[in-house]
Amino acid sequence: MNDVIIAMSIETNDVLSGAVLDPKTMDCVYRCPDTHYEQLDEGCSSFVHEALRFCHQRGITPDCLGICTKGEAKDGTITLQPGADPCPVKKILESQFAIPVAILNRFQAFSFGAFCLLNKTVADSLGVINLSDGVGCGVIKNGQLIQEYDKDSGMGGLQIVRRLSDGNQMTIAQIAGVESVRARSRYQGCSIGKLFEDGVNGKDDKNSAFIRDIAHSVALLAGNTAKKYGIFDFYVNVYDDCDITSADKQGFVEIVRTEIHSTSELPINLCLFAPESGEEDVKIFGVARIARAEYIDGGYHYDG
Repeated sequence: MNDVIIAMSIETNDVLSGAVLDPKTMDCVYRCPDTHYEQLDEGCSSFVHEALRFCHQRGITPDCLGICTKGEAKDGTITLQPGADPCPVKKILESQFAIPVAILNRFQAFSFGAFCLLNKTVADSLGVINLSDGVGCGVIKNGQLIQEYDKDSGMGGLQIVRRLSDGNQMTIAQIAGVESVRARSRYQGCSIGKLFEDGVNGKDDKNSAFIRDIAHSVALLAGNTAKKYGIFDFYVNVYDDCDITSADKQGFVEIVRTEIHSTSELPINLCLFAPESGEEDVKIFGVARIARAEYIDGGYHYDG
């Protein structure tokens, strides 16, 4: 093996997941440990140092680096918190390690990973809604990832909507984010899995209203994204890190479908995305594919 891809997922200053991947098979050659650093650029550099040390020991030459991040990724910078100064991670790492760097928002990385795992082609268009720590949608149009973070269309999960159960106005991320789900389950004195079981299957009126609130916000997210980009096929990932059964995840998708029909006249199709690998691995897979494609198709040449 002469070349590999280094891929990582970062949140604040934590490297949540990182791997060295074989570009031909996308199999993991080496898994790096999760780590925490004081500064974002320090964390990225330290992670890459560790991966490069592994490669050097085995005579492997990395040809590119992919990063997916919780924050907003634009023009090679990462902004982790609203109002914070953007960190020029791409410039720092390319200057230091002389390999091309691709940076994606986590919803973009997850959506492209799902797109590839579903064996879609360059002629396909798809939207992928990911419910996890946050809520957002990534869009692939004619095989090309749309690298935007658009709160106005709801792609970042930040659009303000009206909650059905009490009429309060909140963002989609506040309604459907995992912190909201955890708060509700603690209030009910049950697990998140039990909350979904009772809410999806109509065993508890309050939990059913809560589940419908989430489903309604997801339906609006899908409808706005479909309207803006002219795509009508969506997959949704439902809280991978929670103890929700496959049947209840599918039941939740059915509720979202009902909400879509009541909120949009567009012919939107929605399916459950149930990967065998976890959320972090799907993001790593997606950003690695983008990094590899940019390296090959972009004819990258480092001049530092």
